[in-house]
Amino acid sequence: MIEETTVKRSARMTRQRILEAAILRFSRHSYEATTLRDIAADVGVDVALVHRSFGSKEELFQQAARTAFNGDFRQAMQAPDLGAAMTALFVQSRLEPASGTDPLDIVTHSLSSDRASPILRELVEQDFIRPLALRLDGAEVGAALAMACLAGVALLRDVLGIAALRDADIEEMRPLIAALMCTCLGPRARKETPCP
Repeated sequence: MIEETTVKRSARMTRQRILEAAILRFSRHSYEATTLRDIAADVGVDVALVHRSFGSKEELFQQAARTAFNGDFRQAMQAPDLGAAMTALFVQSRLEPASGTDPLDIVTHSLSSDRASPILRELVEQDFIRPLALRLDGAEVGAALAMACLAGVALLRDVLGIAALRDADIEEMRPLIAALMCTCLGPRARKETPCP
Protein backbone atom coordinates (compact mmCIF):
# COMPACT_ATOMS: atom_id res chain seq x y z
CA MET A 1 0.00 0.00 0.00
CA ILE A 2 2.83 2.41 0.83
CA GLU A 3 4.51 1.62 -2.49
CA GLU A 4 1.27 2.30 -4.42
CA THR A 5 0.89 5.69 -2.70
CA THR A 6 4.50 6.56 -3.51
CA VAL A 7 3.99 5.62 -7.17
CA LYS A 8 0.83 7.77 -7.40
CA ARG A 9 2.60 10.70 -5.76
CA SER A 10 5.54 10.31 -8.12
CA ALA A 11 3.18 10.18 -11.13
CA ARG A 12 1.43 13.38 -9.97
CA MET A 13 4.77 15.10 -9.48
CA THR A 14 5.97 14.01 -12.93
CA ARG A 15 2.72 15.19 -14.50
CA GLN A 16 3.16 18.54 -12.75
CA ARG A 17 6.74 18.82 -14.01
CA ILE A 18 5.55 18.08 -17.57
CA LEU A 19 2.87 20.76 -17.23
CA GLU A 20 5.37 23.33 -15.93
CA ALA A 21 7.79 22.51 -18.77
CA ALA A 22 4.93 22.90 -21.27
CA ILE A 23 3.97 26.29 -19.86
CA LEU A 24 7.57 27.44 -20.16
CA ARG A 25 7.95 26.07 -23.72
CA PHE A 26 4.65 27.52 -24.96
CA SER A 27 5.52 30.90 -23.42
CA ARG A 28 8.83 31.02 -25.29
CA HIS A 29 7.96 29.35 -28.60
CA SER A 30 4.98 29.18 -30.90
CA TYR A 31 2.55 26.31 -30.79
CA GLU A 32 3.98 24.92 -34.03
CA ALA A 33 7.59 25.23 -32.88
CA THR A 34 6.90 23.39 -29.62
CA THR A 35 6.95 19.62 -29.74
CA LEU A 36 5.98 17.03 -27.15
CA ARG A 37 9.45 15.58 -27.65
CA ASP A 38 11.00 18.92 -26.59
CA ILE A 39 8.81 19.07 -23.49
CA ALA A 40 9.66 15.47 -22.61
CA ALA A 41 13.37 16.24 -22.99
CA ASP A 42 13.02 19.30 -20.73
CA VAL A 43 11.61 17.05 -18.01
CA GLY A 44 13.87 14.08 -18.73
CA VAL A 45 11.07 11.64 -19.52
CA ASP A 46 10.08 9.60 -22.54
CA VAL A 47 7.67 11.31 -24.94
CA ALA A 48 5.27 8.37 -24.48
CA LEU A 49 4.80 9.45 -20.85
CA VAL A 50 3.78 12.94 -22.01
CA HIS A 51 1.21 11.33 -24.33
CA ARG A 52 -0.11 9.09 -21.55
CA SER A 53 -0.33 11.99 -19.12
CA PHE A 54 -2.01 14.54 -21.39
CA GLY A 55 -3.21 12.77 -24.53
CA SER A 56 -2.35 15.12 -27.35
CA LYS A 57 -0.39 18.29 -27.93
CA GLU A 58 -3.69 20.19 -28.13
CA GLU A 59 -4.79 18.88 -24.74
CA LEU A 60 -1.43 19.70 -23.18
CA PHE A 61 -1.52 23.21 -24.69
CA GLN A 62 -5.03 23.75 -23.34
CA GLN A 63 -4.04 22.59 -19.86
CA ALA A 64 -0.84 24.66 -19.92
CA ALA A 65 -2.69 27.81 -20.98
CA ARG A 66 -5.49 27.20 -18.45
CA THR A 67 -2.99 26.68 -15.63
CA ALA A 68 -0.93 29.73 -16.60
CA PHE A 69 -3.98 31.99 -16.86
CA ASN A 70 -6.33 31.04 -14.08
CA GLY A 71 -4.20 32.04 -11.14
CA ASP A 72 -6.32 34.03 -8.71
CA PHE A 73 -9.15 34.87 -11.12
CA ARG A 74 -11.63 32.54 -9.42
CA GLN A 75 -10.91 34.13 -6.06
CA ALA A 76 -11.40 37.62 -7.51
CA MET A 77 -14.77 36.50 -8.89
CA GLN A 78 -16.01 35.86 -5.33
CA ALA A 79 -15.10 39.32 -4.02
CA PRO A 80 -17.99 41.62 -3.05
CA ASP A 81 -16.46 44.47 -5.08
CA LEU A 82 -15.71 42.73 -8.35
CA GLY A 83 -14.29 45.78 -10.12
CA ALA A 84 -11.79 46.45 -7.34
CA ALA A 85 -10.85 42.78 -7.12
CA MET A 86 -10.22 42.51 -10.87
CA THR A 87 -8.21 45.73 -10.81
CA ALA A 88 -6.11 44.45 -7.91
CA LEU A 89 -5.59 41.12 -9.64
CA PHE A 90 -4.52 42.79 -12.87
CA VAL A 91 -2.20 45.24 -11.13
CA GLN A 92 -0.67 42.49 -9.03
CA SER A 93 -0.14 39.99 -11.84
CA ARG A 94 0.52 42.32 -14.78
CA LEU A 95 2.15 45.49 -13.54
CA GLU A 96 4.07 44.53 -10.45
CA PRO A 97 7.26 42.59 -11.05
CA ALA A 98 6.61 38.91 -10.61
CA SER A 99 8.57 35.75 -10.95
CA GLY A 100 7.45 33.04 -13.28
CA THR A 101 5.95 32.89 -16.71
CA ASP A 102 3.72 35.56 -18.16
CA PRO A 103 0.54 33.95 -19.55
CA LEU A 104 0.37 36.69 -22.17
CA ASP A 105 3.50 35.20 -23.74
CA ILE A 106 1.59 32.00 -24.48
CA VAL A 107 -1.04 34.03 -26.32
CA THR A 108 1.36 36.20 -28.28
CA HIS A 109 3.47 33.26 -29.41
CA SER A 110 0.55 31.12 -30.57
CA LEU A 111 -2.36 33.40 -31.39
CA SER A 112 -1.78 33.16 -35.13
CA SER A 113 -1.76 29.36 -35.03
CA ASP A 114 -4.75 27.70 -36.69
CA ARG A 115 -4.65 24.99 -34.02
CA ALA A 116 -3.88 27.08 -30.93
CA SER A 117 -6.13 30.06 -31.59
CA PRO A 118 -9.43 28.13 -31.17
CA ILE A 119 -8.09 26.62 -27.94
CA LEU A 120 -7.22 30.07 -26.60
CA ARG A 121 -10.60 31.50 -27.68
CA GLU A 122 -12.48 28.67 -25.95
CA LEU A 123 -10.36 29.08 -22.82
CA VAL A 124 -11.04 32.81 -22.56
CA GLU A 125 -14.75 32.34 -23.19
CA GLN A 126 -15.21 29.39 -20.79
CA ASP A 127 -12.83 30.34 -17.98
CA PHE A 128 -13.15 34.12 -17.95
CA ILE A 129 -15.99 35.69 -19.93
CA ARG A 130 -18.78 33.23 -19.07
CA PRO A 131 -18.07 33.06 -15.32
CA LEU A 132 -17.75 36.83 -15.22
CA ALA A 133 -21.00 37.24 -17.17
CA LEU A 134 -22.76 34.88 -14.74
CA ARG A 135 -21.55 37.03 -11.87
CA LEU A 136 -22.98 40.04 -13.72
CA ASP A 137 -26.39 38.40 -14.22
CA GLY A 138 -25.71 37.55 -17.86
CA ALA A 139 -23.98 40.72 -18.99
CA GLU A 140 -21.73 38.91 -21.46
CA VAL A 141 -20.84 42.05 -23.43
CA GLY A 142 -19.67 43.82 -20.27
CA ALA A 143 -17.66 40.76 -19.24
CA ALA A 144 -16.05 40.53 -22.69
CA LEU A 145 -15.29 44.27 -22.69
CA ALA A 146 -13.67 44.05 -19.25
CA MET A 147 -11.44 41.20 -20.41
CA ALA A 148 -10.68 43.05 -23.67
CA CYS A 149 -9.62 46.17 -21.75
CA LEU A 150 -7.31 44.22 -19.47
CA ALA A 151 -5.85 42.24 -22.38
CA GLY A 152 -5.43 45.40 -24.44
CA VAL A 153 -3.59 47.23 -21.69
CA ALA A 154 -1.33 44.22 -21.17
CA LEU A 155 -0.67 43.88 -24.90
CA LEU A 156 0.18 47.53 -25.41
CA ARG A 157 2.27 47.73 -22.26
CA ASP A 158 4.16 44.44 -22.31
CA VAL A 159 4.22 43.30 -25.92
CA LEU A 160 4.38 46.53 -27.88
CA GLY A 161 6.13 48.40 -25.08
CA ILE A 162 4.10 51.60 -25.35
CA ALA A 163 6.15 53.97 -23.20
CA ALA A 164 3.22 55.77 -21.56
CA LEU A 165 1.96 52.44 -20.19
CA ARG A 166 5.30 50.73 -19.69
CA ASP A 167 6.74 53.61 -17.69
CA ALA A 168 3.60 54.56 -15.78
CA ASP A 169 3.58 54.30 -12.02
CA ILE A 170 1.44 51.43 -10.72
CA GLU A 171 -0.47 53.71 -8.37
CA GLU A 172 -1.13 56.11 -11.25
CA MET A 173 -2.60 53.28 -13.33
CA ARG A 174 -4.68 51.67 -10.58
CA PRO A 175 -7.55 54.23 -10.54
CA LEU A 176 -7.64 54.37 -14.34
CA ILE A 177 -7.93 50.59 -14.62
CA ALA A 178 -10.53 50.62 -11.83
CA ALA A 179 -12.57 53.17 -13.81
CA LEU A 180 -12.33 50.97 -16.92
CA MET A 181 -13.50 47.93 -14.94
CA CYS A 182 -16.30 49.90 -13.35
CA THR A 183 -17.56 51.09 -16.72
CA CYS A 184 -17.33 47.66 -18.38
CA LEU A 185 -18.75 45.65 -15.50
CA GLY A 186 -21.63 48.00 -14.79
CA PRO A 187 -23.70 48.47 -11.64
CA ARG A 188 -23.68 44.79 -10.60
CA ALA A 189 -19.91 44.93 -10.03
CA ARG A 190 -20.00 47.96 -7.79
CA LYS A 191 -22.52 47.02 -5.11
CA GLU A 192 -20.24 48.27 -2.35
CA THR A 193 -17.97 50.78 -4.06
CA PRO A 194 -19.19 53.42 -6.51
CA CYS A 195 -17.24 54.08 -9.68
CA PRO A 196 -14.34 56.49 -9.31
